[in-house]
Amino acid sequence: MKPPASKQPRRTAGMAAFEIAYELRRRGFTQADVARRLKVEHATVSNIVHGRATSYRVASLLAAIIGRGVREIWPGRYEFKPRKRRNRTAEIRKRQG
Repeated sequence: MKPPASKQPRRTAGMAAFEIAYELRRRGFTQADVARRLKVEHATVSNIVHGRATSYRVASLLAAIIGRGVREIWPGRYEFKPRKRRNRTAEIRKRQG
């Protein structure tokens, strides 16, 4: 019987979490090593590996250790799109009536 969707392992689009962990171990690193190096909690690194959180700083170090690009490991997750410019003057005038 297939487990419910909430219990199924999360799959990052480019690499599965177990593949990322395997590549780290193959290169002599653990998620705890990465966490210590960046001075973040181990859970933070784990959440990023499993796709439950985002942090470009952590993701870029993981990608550098693995030897792949961030976009290759997590396609679409770390795509930076420019923000629209806000017209502050118009917003202020609108509020003032």
